[in-house]
Amino acid sequence: MAYLSSGLQIIQLLLTNKEATAMNKQRAQEIAASPVMANVTYNGVQVYIQHVDDNNEMARVYPLGQPEKEQDVPLNTLEEH
Repeated sequence: MAYLSSGLQIIQLLLTNKEATAMNKQRAQEIAASPVMANVTYNGVQVYIQHVDDNNEMARVYPLGQPEKEQDVPLNTLEEH
């Protein structure tokens, strides 16, 4: 039983370390400029960052595969996983 308890604690620690982090302006700009796709979500949906508005702390995003659904959202509502 002790092994099972220790194993569950390790799994919980690993899951905790993989939690999403709130987006900041610099990181959003890096992601938007990068050719590498980052795992970013808005309201739980994976999105592509098209553009970051420096003045308003907003990002233009759209759900992956749905560019017709682009929208401007506050940077602090985006999460990187």
